[in-house]
Amino acid sequence: MYDLIRLGTSCNQKCDFCFNRWEPINKNLKTKEAKRLIRIYSEKMKYLSFTGGEPTIRSDLSKLINYAVQVGIKEVGIQTNAVRLANKNYTKLLVNKGLSYAFVSLHSHKENISDGLTGTPKSFKKTIRGIKNLLDLGVRVRISHVICLQNYKDLTAFVKFVQNISPKIEIEFSTVLPSPDIRKNKKMIVKLSEMEPYFYGALNYCKKNNITFIISSCSVPLCYTQSFEEYSTEYNTMVNFFNSQEKAIDPMDNLPENLKVYEEARGIESWKRNKIKSEKCMGCSLNSFCNGIWINYAQTFGIDELKPVKSTSMAYHF
Repeated sequence: MYDLIRLGTSCNQKCDFCFNRWEPINKNLKTKEAKRLIRIYSEKMKYLSFTGGEPTIRSDLSKLINYAVQVGIKEVGIQTNAVRLANKNYTKLLVNKGLSYAFVSLHSHKENISDGLTGTPKSFKKTIRGIKNLLDLGVRVRISHVICLQNYKDLTAFVKFVQNISPKIEIEFSTVLPSPDIRKNKKMIVKLSEMEPYFYGALNYCKKNNITFIISSCSVPLCYTQSFEEYSTEYNTMVNFFNSQEKAIDPMDNLPENLKVYEEARGIESWKRNKIKSEKCMGCSLNSFCNGIWINYAQTFGIDELKPVKSTSMAYHF
C-alpha cells in the first residue's frame, strides 16, 4: 500500500466526478512544504505516491521524486491521468529520478466517452500513449477505473482493451464518490443494483484470465463483492489490522474495542460519519468489515439495495 502526499488540487482535466472539484479554490503545496512531508513520511513509510490534482503539471515533480528516494523511500509512485507522460522524454526524466509506479486514471476504452468524462478533448490518446511509455520504461502501472452511468455496461470490454495494451497492467475498480451536494454529480452515479451484473461479469473475467485487480473501498459495499471479498481494499485493510493484532477474526463478532483502535489508526471514523447501513446489515456475515454506503447516496437512492450476506467462502482465522 502506498501512502499519499497530496501536492495540490490543480489539474489539466475537468472530471465531473473528481472530489477535487469540490474545492472552491486551487490549493498547492510549495516545494519546501512537500519536502517536509516527504521527510516525515520517510521515518516510517517506504512506499509513497504523489497525488493531486495532477502531479505531473508541477515543475518540481522530478525533484520531489528524487528527494523521496534520497531520504529512503523504497518505491515512489504518482497518481496521474498520464496526459503529460505522452511525452516520452518527460517520462524518462521521472523514471531516471526514481519513479517506479503509476496509478493512471482511465475511465473508458471509447475515446468519445473518455474525453467526455474528463472534460478534455483529445486527452484519451495522450493517456494511452503515456501508459505505453510507462510500460516501455519498466514502470508498474495500475489503472484507476471509476464506474459511472456512462461506462458501466462496458466493464468487461474495458478490461479486454486494457489487457490488449499489456497483460502486466493492474486494474482498480471504484464507483463515483457522491459529492456533498449530490445534485452536482447525480447524472454520473449508477445504482449498485443496476451495476451489479456488469460488475460481476468483469470481475469473473479478470479472475478467469488471471488479471490482477482490486476493488476500491470508496463506494462498493462488501455485499456487492460476494466471492470477491479478498480483492476489496476495505476488507483487506481490516484483515491486515487484525493480523497485526494476532487475533483470530470471527465475522459475526462486532469486536467493538478492536474496531475502535482500528478506526483511529486508519482515520476511518470520519468516513463512517458519512456512511450508513440498514438494519439488515446487522445480520450480515461481513458487517464487521464493511462501512456501508455513503449517506448522500442513500438519501437519493435509498438503502434497500443493501443485502446481508448470510455466509461467505472467505476464511476469517489466520
